[in-house]
Amino acid sequence: MNVQEMIKRSRENAKKRTPEQRRAFLQRANILDANGCYKAEFFSEETVAASKARNAQTVVNGYVHK
Repeated sequence: MNVQEMIKRSRENAKKRTPEQRRAFLQRANILDANGCYKAEFFSEETVAASKARNAQTVVNGYVHK
């Protein structure tokens, strides 16, 4: 399998992921912390603060109340 085929396969698999699978994938990759916010050691303070503010919204049964 060449690189182009691997990239195509990876993109196709990414499209099939559920939001929960995406979050777990990003947590395993050390991009998101356990709360779903960007990790401070890899991202700017501004980016981390924005992700924390976004995650501060109340989530009930998968529905985000704004």
